Amino acid sequence: MSSPFLTIPRARSMIWPGSQQTMGELLDQDKFSCKIREYIDEAVADDSNPIKQARREIIKKLEGCY
Repeated sequence: MSSPFLTIPRARSMIWPGSQQTMGELLDQDKFSCKIREYIDEAVADDSNPIKQARREIIKKLEGCY
């Protein structure tokens, strides 16, 4: 029975959607969190969205990682 999860080497070799780079390359270049931030921004672009505050908190935490 196969696992529903990807192995780390397989996951790192996959091309990130909308990018010409693999997830491993993005992680190695510290660009992966930027990609996640872009997707969060797109998902909650509407200011009336109730998730807006959670988005702000996530962004603050991501910025604190650097």
